[in-house]
This record gives sequence, C-alpha cells and structure tokens, in this order.
Amino acid sequence: MELQRFVGKDTKSVMDEIRTTLGDHALIVSNTRVGSKTEIIAAREEQKVKSDFEVRADSASSKQQDEKKNFSQTMADQKFSSPRFADNDPWEHIQKINKEISSIKSALQENPGLVYEKTPQEIADSSISVLDSRSKIDKSLETLNGTKTGCCVVWGERKSGKSFLVKELIKRRAHDHEHTMLLRLSHDTNSDDSHLCQIAKRFSLNVIFINDMASIENIIGAFGNECLVLIEADLPMLANLALDSEAAWLKKSSNFIIDEDEEQTELVCKLFKQIDAKIPKRISSKIIEDVI
Repeated sequence: MELQRFVGKDTKSVMDEIRTTLGDHALIVSNTRVGSKTEIIAAREEQKVKSDFEVRADSASSKQQDEKKNFSQTMADQKFSSPRFADNDPWEHIQKINKEISSIKSALQENPGLVYEKTPQEIADSSISVLDSRSKIDKSLETLNGTKTGCCVVWGERKSGKSFLVKELIKRRAHDHEHTMLLRLSHDTNSDDSHLCQIAKRFSLNVIFINDMASIENIIGAFGNECLVLIEADLPMLANLALDSEAAWLKKSSNFIIDEDEEQTELVCKLFKQIDAKIPKRISSKIIEDVI
C-alpha cells in the first residue's frame, strides 16, 4: 500500500486532486487541518488492470452488496481479496498505517515551514484593524480619564462585552483615587458573574451583586462622594428602573451602551431623554469584538 499526502485550501480541492492522482477507489486514511489548509493522507493498492467489462461487473455487484455487508464480513472480504493479508492479521496492517500517520504528523510539527502562516501584509492589516478599534474605544471613554469619583453605568445585552468595558473604565481612573466599587445588577439567568469577579480580583476591588433594585440608591449613597462606582447592568431591566421615581442615581450617572442593534439603541436613548438622564455614549459591539 502506497501512502501519499495531499494538501490544499479545502477538502473539495484536495479530494479532486486525490481522484485525479489515485482514482475513485483511493483509501482515505486521515483528514486533518494544518493551519488554514486541509491535509489528507490517502493510499491505493496496486492491483492488476481489469477490462472494462470486469470493472462494470464489479461496480454493479459492489453496489448491490454494500448495504448488506457488516463490519466483520467486510474485514473477511478484505483479507481474502488482498494477498498481503493472506498470512497476517488485518489489524496489524491498520496499526502500521496509524504509526506511519503519526510519523508524518510529527514531521509536519517539526517543520513549521509546511504550516500556513499569515503574510506580513495580512499581519499588518490585522494589527491596523485592532489599533483602529482600540482608538475608537479610547475616544469614547476619554471623558473618564483620570476620574476619581462619580457613578458610571455600562448597559448592554447578555454577553455583549459589558465586563470588558468595565475593565477599560477601571484602567482610566485616577492613580490617586481613594475607592472604587463594582456593582452588578441582577439578571434572570444567573445571580453571579464570573467575568466581573475575575476583573475585580485582578484589580483588587470589591464587587457587590444587587438583587433588590430599590436598594441601589441607598447603597450608592453609603459609599459617599469620594468613591468611584462602576455598575454593570443588562438592558431588559432599564424599563423598570426608568419608571422608578426614586432612581435619582440613574439621572446623575454617566451611561455607556454597547450598540448591537441601532434601532434598539435609539429607543434606549429616547428613554434616557424622557427621564432627564444623561444620554448613553454608544460603543459599537463590532469594535469590542475586534479588540477582544
């Protein structure tokens, strides 16, 4: 059995090359991804040339029997039809092929030149895209650079990147600030937030999970005027908070919204305007995805 390695941009192009080189009856040994390329190891048995009549007869017979053969019968047929298996266990041959495949993979790993790498231009374009997105985020948050006190709220849907934005706000606080507190307003799916807890741990901050919305005003007030309060909140709870006449803290806060849906964001901004609160600054979710 002769093993050959074929590499191409996708499975279809590689299979076309295999059919051209080894024919329609080639044996596919493995199919793996190497970088952005597809690698297929294929093999073919050297067999005697058959007449057109024999080929057609074999094809018709094989088609009728394919659905009836089980695994053990297939192995028995393989052992009977191949002289190479006459005196040996077919599984030994399979194990040998697997070892050869492992050797080929080891060789590929030791030779990084065979693995697709981005061109310098592709790397440069990717870096420019990230830098551009980072610049847009910096511009949107620059009003908070050096902030020592106050309340900032990050609004967005679940898993939209709110915790990332909170982390960016933490980085921009003044070096000589006295206290920073993180608040997480409760949501329907879970009362915990592992991402926000990781951020709090990284910057040695405390995080408070608030389940009673009526207590937000008192909690923020308890921190005093010398504390910087960063709040992460899901958009669905905004409607109820806006109807709360006691939510004075919301009108005093600086707000940011992760813009995933332009129409929805417009409605949110109108709601803030109706309750005389500061209109949220928009941060595109696409920008956050590019940076993350």
